[in-house]
Amino acid sequence: MNKSKQKGTAFETAVVDYVHGLMPDAIVVRQTMKGSKDEGDVAVYRDGRKFIIECKNTATIDLAGAVDEAAIECTNAAADLGIAVIKRRGKGVGESYAVIKLEDLKWLVT
Repeated sequence: MNKSKQKGTAFETAVVDYVHGLMPDAIVVRQTMKGSKDEGDVAVYRDGRKFIIECKNTATIDLAGAVDEAAIECTNAAADLGIAVIKRRGKGVGESYAVIKLEDLKWLVT
């Protein structure tokens, strides 16, 4: 496995562990790649709802690209919400950015 892939896998695993710690009653699963119909890196099932997380651990931050990718993967997964979680350089997983479109905020507050 190449260094970049190892870095991504480690971040995805850390996100799974972190989200499970926040929501111990949820089912939090690291997803497998599904080619052009990718369904996100992490799926979270809670209270009959599902959201996916697209994890990014890259040298540069592309908010628009990450949010767009999460939205496509949300549709592919038939999920309620897609969230981009972006690793901050030199920070722990809990200090990563969680980014959604403003219009998706309704999902979080209802």
